[in-house]
Amino acid sequence: MSTVRRRRIRTSISLLAVGALISACFGGSDTPPSDGGPVRVAMTKSIPALGVWVAQEQGYFDKHKVTVETKEISTTVAAQVPSLLGKQYDIAQMTPSDMITAADGGIDVVAVSAGYVNQRGDDGVLVVAREGSGITSAKDLVGKRIAAPSINGNVNTATMYWLASEGVDVDSVKVVAAGVPNMPDLLETGQVDAVEGVIPYGGLMASQGVKIAEPVTALGDRVQMSFWGSHREWAENNREVIGRFKAALDDASAWMKEHPQDAVTLLMAKTGVDKKFEKFVKVPEFTTKLTPEDLEVWKKAMTEVRGFSTKKQMKDLVLGGGDNSAE
Repeated sequence: MSTVRRRRIRTSISLLAVGALISACFGGSDTPPSDGGPVRVAMTKSIPALGVWVAQEQGYFDKHKVTVETKEISTTVAAQVPSLLGKQYDIAQMTPSDMITAADGGIDVVAVSAGYVNQRGDDGVLVVAREGSGITSAKDLVGKRIAAPSINGNVNTATMYWLASEGVDVDSVKVVAAGVPNMPDLLETGQVDAVEGVIPYGGLMASQGVKIAEPVTALGDRVQMSFWGSHREWAENNREVIGRFKAALDDASAWMKEHPQDAVTLLMAKTGVDKKFEKFVKVPEFTTKLTPEDLEVWKKAMTEVRGFSTKKQMKDLVLGGGDNSAE
């Protein structure tokens, strides 16, 4: 791939340092063995958490005899959560880039379940340009400003990978971090030329602007966008609990397929997003099945557009080395 930016991810040291600081503030001991207590789950108030919300609302955790205690975390601290696994949390929602970076930084994290899937045509992640901007393709973004949920997150990594695959020098595009709820206003007022829209906002943005691309499809037609991760020692000691946790999520996934509109309504209620967005939202596929290849595509993208390098094998970051079926 040509004309790629070497945006170095200097996170190995900072992730550990910030994680240590947070851990010191919150306290907590090293990874405890299973004691029959609740499974402490950390997650952001966003689409990856929908499976857990459904499992709670529909009683699937009760059905599978697993007690789950959820803790909502902000997106600003999500990258530091891996360092708290086995201490403050047992299982946490993670992006692929956060998981790979944490492991490379020396945190013994392992993926115990997949989350939601981006598929071509889902419009789950979109690059949307301002109406009247004249932007209709990747090459039109040269010299323009694009708003991203985070600079080094998986959404922006996918966008940079897409730009590079279209022959665009990613150094020629100015990326600014912005809260997703603020993006429609930023686009409308001309403060940015394009945005990276995500569920549940992307559809509305596309209706008000010009849809340029589904950037994640540059990585593949079916790409895992989120995972559930744990500290390796906790995961090894609690495989049976993890199996029941995943069984509840599988039931939640089946329910969402049968009740897509109810799932959208629940998502809007839990995220606090205005109901005007609801008609533009399509619930993506959720699954617990995970393979090392699901992480390999992200490692490749991080390497090519971030200058990232790691000796970690992706099979070592999946519980069971790739056999990630429910126990």
